[in-house]
Amino acid sequence: MQTKAFIMVPFLLLFTAMIALLGNISTDVFIQNTELKQSIRVDSFSLLEIETISRIKKEFLSFEPNDFTYEAGEWIISVRFGEETAEIEYVGPETVSAQLDYDMVMENVLDYRIIDSSLSDTD
Repeated sequence: MQTKAFIMVPFLLLFTAMIALLGNISTDVFIQNTELKQSIRVDSFSLLEIETISRIKKEFLSFEPNDFTYEAGEWIISVRFGEETAEIEYVGPETVSAQLDYDMVMENVLDYRIIDSSLSDTD
């Protein structure tokens, strides 16, 4: 009986250590996959912002900016122009509002900021 316990104790300790190691590895892989998915979402939204800002600049360069709406994938982007400003609303998986300030003299974007996001209220 004592020889069985003598063999079982190291085996159980080794087995417990292996389970703990596999748990840590799986947690790290899960975190990396989650970060990768979030990174891809941010990158795709950044490309959407670049396209929108480019269209807004073209409208301002025409000196008669017209409001417009367009679809890009799962997003619907609405732009309303004010005097040297553009109010942008991105509606898709989240709703994001932004504002762009434009300098008509220098023909340059002065400021672009996210005003409100449906994700900003979550902790």
